[in-house]
Amino acid sequence: MKDRSIPVLLILLGIVIGSVSVALGIVFVRSRTEARSPEPPKLAGQAVPSNLMAIDFTRPYDLFCRPQENSNPTVFRNVTILGFTGNQRTEKTGKGAMDSYEYSYFEKWLALQYSDKRKIFIPKESILWFEESK
Repeated sequence: MKDRSIPVLLILLGIVIGSVSVALGIVFVRSRTEARSPEPPKLAGQAVPSNLMAIDFTRPYDLFCRPQENSNPTVFRNVTILGFTGNQRTEKTGKGAMDSYEYSYFEKWLALQYSDKRKIFIPKESILWFEESK
């Protein structure tokens, strides 16, 4: 009888240790997540108010962009930010090693839309700032 009780006790001990380990892991992850609140930036040597502001992507904005380094800013007025592009894949009809290829240049460009439903696609790096439209 004693020979059978030792494996059962070891299994129960393993279950208890495993459960405690999982519980401690959850507590550790939650405490690290809560401790990482973003620090507000400083302006004129003082921290700005610590109000986290969310961008409402359902509203139209005026986007001020610079498509090229030395170009004048371009303003896209009254546009809604729809999302971004993915990795574009194009299939060719020819045979050979280049039958399919990807256009990674257009990956993660912002998709914008005018109020008349025309779409614009711009590199996200070209945005200087944006403001709510009137």
